[in-house]
Amino acid sequence: MDDIAAFLKRLTGVLEAERVADEMRHEIDELESRYEHTAFLPISTLGIHSVLAKDEMWVILKDRRFRPPPRPTVYMVEKLDEHGAPDDQVLTVEENTFRILGEEVLPGCTMLPQDARPIGDGFVFYPQRRNNPKIPSYFLIPPIEFKELEESREQLSIKHVVSVSPSTLTDQHIRTALGFPPDDDCATVLIGFDRT
Repeated sequence: MDDIAAFLKRLTGVLEAERVADEMRHEIDELESRYEHTAFLPISTLGIHSVLAKDEMWVILKDRRFRPPPRPTVYMVEKLDEHGAPDDQVLTVEENTFRILGEEVLPGCTMLPQDARPIGDGFVFYPQRRNNPKIPSYFLIPPIEFKELEESREQLSIKHVVSVSPSTLTDQHIRTALGFPPDDDCATVLIGFDRT
């Protein structure tokens, strides 16, 4: 366990790293389930469920020096129907395939598809992709790879590494429970993996 903590704390921008105990895992599951059911807009936190399903769960507190995510952390999607979609409009998460109707715009992204309609500073919507209004659309928080652990999985005896940013409510709960500072310039990331 100390090897994971030491590894994570050596990463640029990581201020804290703690293993999440079973009791807190249960609390996170309850908070995120409540968030899914009470959010103003429909949302699925598949990433949280993926992390919770792993053998071990860790949390890091990161600041702005930490690398940006490798891909968007929020999408607007609908389940892919029999009509399919071009590859660049498809998102596959575990066994699920979705049509991308909108997505987070990562910092530094300068090339957006012509059909993108900005919604605020950090999100775009693709209205012409909506194929069937009878198919529900919703926001999706997917699991994201955590490349540093993935690249060192053999050394650390781990596999199936995933990460996710929790909801604001869960972030605040984790910070309070673990004594992390409430600094707005920092954020938590949940990481899950299996042991080999």
